Amino acid sequence: MKHALVALSLICMALGLPACGRERPQLSTEPTTVNALTANLTPRCVGRYLIDMPADAHTFQSVVVNGVKLSAEPMTIDVHRRTMQQRSEALKAAKSHFGYQYLYADQEVEGIPDAHYFVSLGSIFESPDSVRIIEAYRWSDGYQIKMEVEGSDAKNSSYFKDQPDARDASYMNNFGSRLQLVIGLLSKTRGRPDAKIPTEPGLCFQGGFLATNAGSRERVKTKFVLANHHDVNFNLNTDSSIRTDDSLLQRGADIAVALSRNDGRTLRNGPVALPGIPAEEWLMAGITVMEIPGFHFILEGNAKVGSPQSPLITLAVSSLRCNTSS
Repeated sequence: MKHALVALSLICMALGLPACGRERPQLSTEPTTVNALTANLTPRCVGRYLIDMPADAHTFQSVVVNGVKLSAEPMTIDVHRRTMQQRSEALKAAKSHFGYQYLYADQEVEGIPDAHYFVSLGSIFESPDSVRIIEAYRWSDGYQIKMEVEGSDAKNSSYFKDQPDARDASYMNNFGSRLQLVIGLLSKTRGRPDAKIPTEPGLCFQGGFLATNAGSRERVKTKFVLANHHDVNFNLNTDSSIRTDDSLLQRGADIAVALSRNDGRTLRNGPVALPGIPAEEWLMAGITVMEIPGFHFILEGNAKVGSPQSPLITLAVSSLRCNTSS
């Protein structure tokens, strides 16, 4: 797997934010806490990047590729097959509130073992009936992988049968291409435990790996919560479809206004040297949304570059533990 290594010593900063800004001396317990956290770091593959995190950090993630939502869940093959049967039964039993056909496809995916897809209205209250919710599943290496996307099929809709302008519009008939997209992605996806780092080009998501070259519409949002420090969290987001006109530091005037409204102040900001990634950081203190003092750090990379090979990267770290009174 070809990737950029995001080498960030962030645990120290998250638990020692005031010390980084030299606002107060460290408490006697802080070095011990920080050392304990950084003693057992492990690489995590997130999207197309690696980041070192404590081994026991909990991960929460949202991944969208070309409009398709990707997710995976650890599961035995028997449970996977049983859930497919249960999903089939549930969709067959569903009835449209408006009398439309509800289920349009319930099929195995040709050429992919233990793969299945369904096409339905998605909700019994859905109207018009041109909506097509595509759900596709496969089992691989101990994980059930799910993909979901919405399409439209106005040509085969009862609602639009006498409205040719909408019925025949190309943007109202993308169901076929969306289904092909999902099946194509499903064929390139496999299950993956978090500790496994792929060596080929592709995109990592929690419980899975999509073996494909970088694309222009990839969005990965990941939150890490420390097992024994729930007041510290990391949010790492990448988006290959965003390119900004200005960088983090160039938005300083707007940030200063926001800080002034929350009794905030800047502790440190400036450029950051990351391999191959133009990046900037901003460390600030103030009153948080929970109306208590806290610290917030943001690192932004590739802001004005934004491309499949160099997606926008934002890393936000928040801490509520520290006392700002000293």
